[in-house]
Amino acid sequence: MMWGLGLMIADHNAEAARVVQIGIDRRALPPQNPAFLYYKAGALEMAGQTDEALKAARAAVEVNEGNPRLLSRVGWSYYHAGRYEEGVKEYTSLVSKFDDVASHDVRDALKEARLVLSNLCVLLGDMPQAEEWLEQVLDEFPGDISASNDLGYLWAAQG
Repeated sequence: MMWGLGLMIADHNAEAARVVQIGIDRRALPPQNPAFLYYKAGALEMAGQTDEALKAARAAVEVNEGNPRLLSRVGWSYYHAGRYEEGVKEYTSLVSKFDDVASHDVRDALKEARLVLSNLCVLLGDMPQAEEWLEQVLDEFPGDISASNDLGYLWAAQG
């Protein structure tokens, strides 16, 4: 896995995806561990292979449907590919699915999802919804500098 991650860091994403696939083929991790699929999805998306990235991301989710970080890779792939409406749909589904879960890791993943949703809404020209996502972050994490900063910029940009 380290070799593949090193290739991703060096922006050799297509090669990284091939290396990660070798790890999958050789069963370097147990089948119930979706890490290789998660990283493969990221490498493929960074290499501009969105449809293949989405297949890998969804395969990772199938391994562990209870992990919001895995599900966020689907939304992120759409976002990165400029398929904003599909990204909104996936991230909104993620928030809905896990919003009642109290675990710190889940809450942190949902905070990140809401921040991305706000950005997606800005890109789609829906400023009121962008503000709403940021306000939801600040309701739960009142000291979040990123959400406060983004909300301030949205308000300033709108006069």
